[in-house]
Parts: sequence; C-alpha cells; structure tokens
Amino acid sequence: MKRLPSLFLLSFIVLEVHSGVARGQWVEASNGLIANNNPGIRTLAIDLSGSTLYATSASQSIFKSADGGVTWRLLGGISGVVCLGIDPKSPSTVYAGTSHGIRSSRDGGESWSGAGLREKSVSALAVDPMTPSNVYAVAGEAVYKSTDSGTTWTALNLQFHSEFANFMGAIQLDPANPSTVYVSGGYSALYKSTDGGESWAVANAGHFSWAEAAPDPGVLYAMRLESGLSKSIDGGMTWSAINFGPPATTLTIDPSNAAVLYAATSGPALSGQAIYRSTDSGQSWSPVNTTIPVAASLSVDPANSSGIFALSYDGRLFRSADAGSTWTNPTAGLRLFDIEALAPDTANPSNIYAGGESGLFKSSDGGANWEAVAAFQLAMGFPPPGQPAPVVPLPGTGPAAVRSILIDARNPGTLYVGSRRPDGCFFADRDFFKSTDAGAGWSNSISPDNTGCLTDGTLIADPSNSATLYMPLGDVYDYGGYWLKKSTDGGATWGDAGLYTEDFHSLAVDPVNSANLYAATGSGVLSSNDGGDHWNTVLPQGNVSLLTVDPTHPAVIYAASPTGMLKTTDAGVTWSRIGTNLDDILAVASTSALLIDPVQRNVLYLGTAGYGVFKTADSGVTWTALNDGLTQLNIRTMAFLHGDSATLFVGTPGGVFKLVQGALMPAHRVHRGD
Repeated sequence: MKRLPSLFLLSFIVLEVHSGVARGQWVEASNGLIANNNPGIRTLAIDLSGSTLYATSASQSIFKSADGGVTWRLLGGISGVVCLGIDPKSPSTVYAGTSHGIRSSRDGGESWSGAGLREKSVSALAVDPMTPSNVYAVAGEAVYKSTDSGTTWTALNLQFHSEFANFMGAIQLDPANPSTVYVSGGYSALYKSTDGGESWAVANAGHFSWAEAAPDPGVLYAMRLESGLSKSIDGGMTWSAINFGPPATTLTIDPSNAAVLYAATSGPALSGQAIYRSTDSGQSWSPVNTTIPVAASLSVDPANSSGIFALSYDGRLFRSADAGSTWTNPTAGLRLFDIEALAPDTANPSNIYAGGESGLFKSSDGGANWEAVAAFQLAMGFPPPGQPAPVVPLPGTGPAAVRSILIDARNPGTLYVGSRRPDGCFFADRDFFKSTDAGAGWSNSISPDNTGCLTDGTLIADPSNSATLYMPLGDVYDYGGYWLKKSTDGGATWGDAGLYTEDFHSLAVDPVNSANLYAATGSGVLSSNDGGDHWNTVLPQGNVSLLTVDPTHPAVIYAASPTGMLKTTDAGVTWSRIGTNLDDILAVASTSALLIDPVQRNVLYLGTAGYGVFKTADSGVTWTALNDGLTQLNIRTMAFLHGDSATLFVGTPGGVFKLVQGALMPAHRVHRGD
C-alpha cells in the first residue's frame, strides 16, 4: 500500500495501446463540492528570489505560489510528499522526498520524474548551495548522498545509536562551508561530518529536538532537552544556554544577517505563546507578535529580511512583511477537495456520492453538479471509567474526513460512512456513521468503543448483503499488526472475523458466495471460505495492495503489488504474472483502486498515486495510461455510475474527474518521458 537501475529509472516507458481500446477525455466534475481552505501545510520551501514558494500539505500534496504567497495552486503528478529541496542556482529544479523515494522536477513542479531511493520513505532533503549536484537525503535510519543531482545515491557511513533513531529526520548544511553536514532530530544526538558525509562524529552528545546552522562558520543553534535553547560557536562541540525561557518550538536565522534570529515559544516565555526576535545573536529577545497561533516553523524570505513566514501547528500559513510586527493569513488557492471515497447509488443510476475532507456530497445528475449531504464532526471523547486522564489535552470537537461510503443495496436509503480526523486521532473518537433516511440524519452508534486510533475509517461491505460489514483495526506501533472486525447487523454489534496480520491493505468479498473472503496484506493474499472464521495463505508474496474479484466469474481474482500485477482463475490455487508493462510504474507508485468494467469483464482500470489511471482491454495482459485531461494524477478512489460501463469517476486531492469513453482508437504507442 503504500525499479530498473537508477540510470534508467522511469526515464523511458513505452505503453502499448491496442486496437479496439476505447479512449476518452477526462473533465473536472467538482461543481458544488466544498474545498477545505486549510489543507494543513506542513513544510515550506522558498527559492532565493523569495517570490516562488512551495508548500507540502497534510495530505502529502504540493502547492506552489509564484507571487510570494499571495495566491497558490495545487500541483499535479506527484503524491506522498514529505519534504522538499530547491536547487539554489537553478530554482526551477525541485526535489521532493516522498513516502516512496525521491522525485525531481526541472520545470518548477509542472512535471516530475523519479530521482532514486525507490521504495524508501524520505524524511529530509538538503541541496548543497555551492555545488547543487550534491544532494543529501534522510531515509529511515540512514543518510544518503547523490553527487549527480539524484541520478545515483550512496549510503553514508552514519549509524544512529539512539533508541529514537527511527525518528531522525533533520539535515543541515553549514551555509558557509557545505561540506560540513549536521543531522539531528528525534530527541537524539547531533551528528556532524566535515567531509561531505564520508565520516561522522557525535557533536557533544545530547538530546536534540532540532538544530539550525547559521551563515557564520561553526555557529549553531539548537533545542536541547537538557538545557533548552542553546548556542554553539565551535560547530557543536560545546554549547551554552541562551536566556530564552521555556522550550522554543522553532528558530530561524535571517540568511542576510546572522545576528537576527526569530524564535517561537510553546508556552509562556516572556509572556504567552508568541514569536520573538533577537538582533544580537540571541543575547536578548523582544516579542514581535502575540496574535497568531503557536508556530511550528518559521522562515525568513531570502530576498527580503522583513518578510517572515510562520506555519502554525494546525497547518495554517501566516506571513509578515514588516519583520513580524503584523501578520496576514495568505490562503487564496490553498484549497483541497481531497476526495477519498466514491459510491454509486444502486437505486438511481444518475446518483453518486463523494466524500473527503469537507464531508459527504451527492450528485443527482451523473456528476455534473454536487450538493452537500453532511459534514461530520468528531466530538471530544473522555477516558473510559477507571482510566487515568491523558497527560496531553483532549482534542476538541473537530471535522471528520470521509474515508469510505457504503450504500445498502437492498435499501438505498441506508448509508454508511467511515471517517477519521484529518490530522491525528483520539482513542475515544467515534469514526463511523449510519443514516437510515438517505442522509437526513446520522448516528455514530455503529462505532466500536475506544477504537478511534485503531482504524483509518475504512468500512467494507458484503456486496450481496450490505448489512454485513467489515472493519480493519490495529496499528503496527502499539499492537504489532491488524485484525478484522465483522458485523452482520449493520454495525449494531461487532465481533472478530478471525484475521490477524502484520500489515493489512484491502479486503475483497466474493459477490456470489460471500463466505469467501480475500485479504491483501504485507505478506501476500490470505483467504477464508467460512466468512472470516479461518484463514490461510493462497499467495505467499509480500505487500499485495489491492484485490478485485470478477463478479461473474468469482474464481477470477486480480491482485496489485509493487512487484507487478497477478491473476488467478482458480480462486487463488495458482497465480500468474500479467501486465508486465506496468512493472516499472508499480515499483514506484502505490495503488489506490482496481475496478472491473461492469459490462466488459475483460476491461479493468487501475488507479495509482502520482501516475494517474491505467486501463486494460485484455484482462490485464497489457495496460495503457488513460490520463488525457486528468490534471491531478494522485488517484484516491474510482467508481462507475451504477450499471454504466461508459462513465467512470475518480476522486483526487483536486476534486472529482469524470471520463466518458470516446470512440475506438487505432493501435499506437505512448512514450512516457517520466
């Protein structure tokens, strides 16, 4: 769920389009959908001109502003973005660290290609300001370096020895001498290299939340758990405390004047939660503003030292043009529809539901227009009797993002919605809702108690009996795996379905015999022929992400995995590889949806993260990209109108797109320079 040698990585992919494959044009179909105006900005990258900004969101998408943050637009063609880096000498070159490797753009984010570290989750990037072909990345517990702008990568000889090593994720280059590299974060030690990463030493061992390198050689500022905000003038070998008060949440340095610092507090420092400024390298501080929420990060405009950007912990972006005295909230264009679920109305072929960050919507005219049905709220929970109060404040009432939508095929007025908090969770959240009056009223009584952090809001229904529901619960951090809950009475009561697995990705139910279940997991495909009471492995291959069962020939099952597409025609007894021309895509792109055409069973559609939609007309043997007009290639979900083989919908961070199949096209070859 969640590759060719690096030199050829996705550089030239040929997809065969066969005669008789119907092609069409995608059009945006988001009229009436309400966008989320606070997409939860997590990181900000500014080029040296100060006018071009890139922001990553909580949904791991990228926004771009070409006017210093006044207006923004959502970039397509990329997903899973965690961090960014900009080439200072060629600012149209941008690197994105993602949950599945590094991608690069040479045209300011308009198009993206693979740039190495495939299948690794990259948490930090740094580009050498003097030699931009040198790029550093933190992935997992390792640090990597490329000397050829991301074409090839070498693991550096740095071994994290902290028990918190998995949380390493900050990398800094000394602005005056970029061959000096610092790695910090995750409450671990500060690691230092003076030879571009060839050798490393611990710079005065201690617990660091973060470190910031100043333009002056050897000058560092850091948040140290033992002594608070500290300063080093010898490259981290010795430290002295700065008289700042309680812990700072972040600190930044004016790149044009190393004596000017900005810091934000998480509590009463000099007074309240605020941003403070120092003009004497941290010896004294004065508040510049106390009106914005506590800042998670601060940045100074490299072209204008009076320009300050602040990101709040709830993902809002604030901007000051007067060194912090006054602030504005530039959010124009910072909007996400972030559609995650689509469901056709089984009673009326013109109706379809969509769900995402802003709630549940319905179209009654085949996707031309949408109207809001419900905006779900997760109420503040309380510890169960006898359990001590948490040490952190309980989350307040907040919006819930729709994660899944189910419609009772026997009674289309009965709807189910699975949800989650857009940013985090609370164990007492009640994430699941049910309506018995076509969405006029909703109850959260179908949610099992105290499972708010054990589910991502996914509900799966038995296609032949939608009163039978399945819900995956668990997580690998606290429980070491996942298990499956089952309800046979529309969510009124829940029991265990007998499945326990280290990593759960998706579930498919036989539409003819609902006792037959298939689970895609991190260790392959598991099956049950007794409604989930007992399970056995039918495909011992790691990391299968999606499954779909042919509704007319249920022994035919398709599976998607990072190693390729697979198919069985005997209910999992034997499997064969198919669609090998998709192998290079599947090696780098997570998959989100796999659909069989409701009329032509030899036609299937595959939705991917960052690479759009692919289609096969020969039962999966060959696939072709189907992205004409699709400006958002991060596919979250797909659905047909009920019984309509011609009209396909996809949900993306940029809204809903609709494909009406066109005329038959002659055979041709599509070359993807990706």
